[in-house]
Amino acid sequence: MAIALRHPIAAKVNDRASFLRYLLTAFPNFLAEWENKEEKEFLQIAKDNSDGDIEVESTIYSSLCSAFNDNADRMNMFYQSAFLMCYSYYESCVAQLSKNVNAPENILAICRSKSISLSEESLKAIDYLQHDLNDLRNNICHNNFGTYRKIDSLKRLSELNVGFDYDGNTLFFTNPKFIIDALDKMHAVLNELCDKLGYKTVIVGKKNPC
Repeated sequence: MAIALRHPIAAKVNDRASFLRYLLTAFPNFLAEWENKEEKEFLQIAKDNSDGDIEVESTIYSSLCSAFNDNADRMNMFYQSAFLMCYSYYESCVAQLSKNVNAPENILAICRSKSISLSEESLKAIDYLQHDLNDLRNNICHNNFGTYRKIDSLKRLSELNVGFDYDGNTLFFTNPKFIIDALDKMHAVLNELCDKLGYKTVIVGKKNPC
């Protein structure tokens, strides 16, 4: 009987990316389902307490639904946190790979230490991750009293991506697309590096053909 054994580092790279991608899609769906459920309950409460008066029912319903006014802010807070988790995933994987090959904690340093050449697409992604996305990460982590740094990067990201806005005063994520695209770039780079390092799935116990 043949068994597929995944390399432990490659497995972590892939499994963590899969979990983060699931998280980014699951929470918005959960919030939408919760809102739909609450709306139905609010409607019933309004009917039960209006004595048939449509205006009173509408007023009660509107008042109860005001609880949803902060949902956009809740989603923005979640997306910012999720983006930081994705960037931390990338950094922690690079750190683990660096330690494993005894190289500085830098993905290009790993490649130099092992005489590895990555694809042009991965090199472009690394530059993007180390500059624009690192600027965004630092702004989210270290933005004191709304004072953003390297705003040119924020403006560029806002102009080129769906789901992320920067108006000169605030950062705002409106959907997960931008973060998922960034995560896919991180995962693709790490996956290619693992492959070049030989961290592949091994089939054991396979019988030789007669």
